[in-house]
Amino acid sequence: MKKRHFVLKSFAAAMICAASLLSFPTSAKAAEAPKPVSVRYVNYEEAYLLIDPANNTKVYYSDSKQSVWNEVEGEKTAGGYLKLDISWMSTTADYELNLKGVIHTTDEEEDAKEDIEIVTVTLPEKNNDLKVTFDKLSGKLEFTNEGAAETFVWRKSTSYEWSDPVAIAQNDKAFLAELEALRIKGGKIVVKIEGKNGVLKADGSFDAGSRQSKEVTVNITKRAAAPKVAVDVNKLLLSTKTTMEYRIYAIDGVKQSGDTWKAASLKMALGKVAPNVLYTATSKAKESVTVAFRTAATDKMPYSQVQYLNIPVQKATGEIAMIGISNGKYKFSFPDASKTKVVQYTVVKAGNTFDPVTAVWKNMTSAKEITLSEKNVASGSKIYVRFKGTAATSKLSLVLPTHYYIYDVKY
Repeated sequence: MKKRHFVLKSFAAAMICAASLLSFPTSAKAAEAPKPVSVRYVNYEEAYLLIDPANNTKVYYSDSKQSVWNEVEGEKTAGGYLKLDISWMSTTADYELNLKGVIHTTDEEEDAKEDIEIVTVTLPEKNNDLKVTFDKLSGKLEFTNEGAAETFVWRKSTSYEWSDPVAIAQNDKAFLAELEALRIKGGKIVVKIEGKNGVLKADGSFDAGSRQSKEVTVNITKRAAAPKVAVDVNKLLLSTKTTMEYRIYAIDGVKQSGDTWKAASLKMALGKVAPNVLYTATSKAKESVTVAFRTAATDKMPYSQVQYLNIPVQKATGEIAMIGISNGKYKFSFPDASKTKVVQYTVVKAGNTFDPVTAVWKNMTSAKEITLSEKNVASGSKIYVRFKGTAATSKLSLVLPTHYYIYDVKY
């Protein structure tokens, strides 16, 4: 019986010992070593960055002084990253951001193991020194302090939609055409260099990217007014000047390829600029022509806006005079002449040559008879006859005089 009692007492002692072991607080599990945090992404436009906390329970940030540390608060993203607002950070100089992680083994703040490695990321300053001007001679933008940027974006001052990136070299014909269109009236555009978001590269290093530059307003200067070249319908001369240049823009309404301009001379003959609109001694007029005129560029001034002058094809005159010879007199008249259908004539005396520039034309608005005598106009003289042309105005289109018909004077 004593033996049984001893066994029971031993069993009770064992149970008490086990209970005492369960109730006695155990030592904390050895804390896991914290791993360095890392910045995964910086979005400068939306002003935030993403931090990978690694195995840390909390992440803190500070500036270059590292005297005050603030916790990165907020819920983690779907990817497990912490989101830190950076809109408050100065952009006038590079900003040094320091990060460190902390592992808490209990709920007590002091019971923590801090990461011995502080991670430093430098966020670049904003380019506030960018300057952009418009070169009125080259028709391109001139950049200063653009840094390593290779492209820019732009918008019209009255628009909020930014363009696709344009190379700073400006070889884009579509962009240059947009600038040229603005030069008709003059205008303003806004230019900036886009930022490049920061990313963690494949080799583990972080590319902080760049912030977008300040926005620069650029004045696009208006081109000088186009010249006003007119056709002298009596002499068939153009009122061109030596400061101008021209090119054939269209033939019979069909735009011509090429953009080669020719230097103009003073008061050019229409037949030299657009020969196919006129009759010649050997050929008929063939086609209407649109001629472009502009004031040529100089070392200090760009070329002007362009004038487009439509020149219709010349028509023939035909026989329109009534001729009669009586008592040594040469008589003629124009039955169709009227105030709305003016007939012109000029007499070239025998031995002289017709000159369309110096010829003096007389206007006939009725069927009045004209009489010539051999004393004043000898046989062999010639009478040039045509219908008068109409100079172009804001209400009237240009009409060339008809190609002259020639009558020989014989008594």
